[in-house]
Amino acid sequence: MRELIARLIINTAALYGAGQFISGIHVDSWGTALWGAIIFSVLNMIVKPILKFISFPITCLTIGLFSLVINGFILYLTAFLSSIQIDTFGAAFIGGIVVGIINWFLGMIFLADNK
Repeated sequence: MRELIARLIINTAALYGAGQFISGIHVDSWGTALWGAIIFSVLNMIVKPILKFISFPITCLTIGLFSLVINGFILYLTAFLSSIQIDTFGAAFIGGIVVGIINWFLGMIFLADNK
């Protein structure tokens, strides 16, 4: 449960950070980012594995780079289902990269195994 809450907080910070760094993404407040993080987490658990399975041949042909398009699509879908605004798919694509980097960095800091 602690890791789930930590992931939710990290996703919230990542979405808010993407809204600050990328001009085509508009996140009004931390509350908007939190609601977007909840939707983003659910989509990552349910929709993303299905998309990865369907696009496996394309992902292999592009040496894994198509997964960046999937991340952008998940972020774009998050914006569609929440009050986050994304102007173009290009902004969602770059936002997916930024969210991924922020998630990775904060996950390394706050979710490190203490074993």
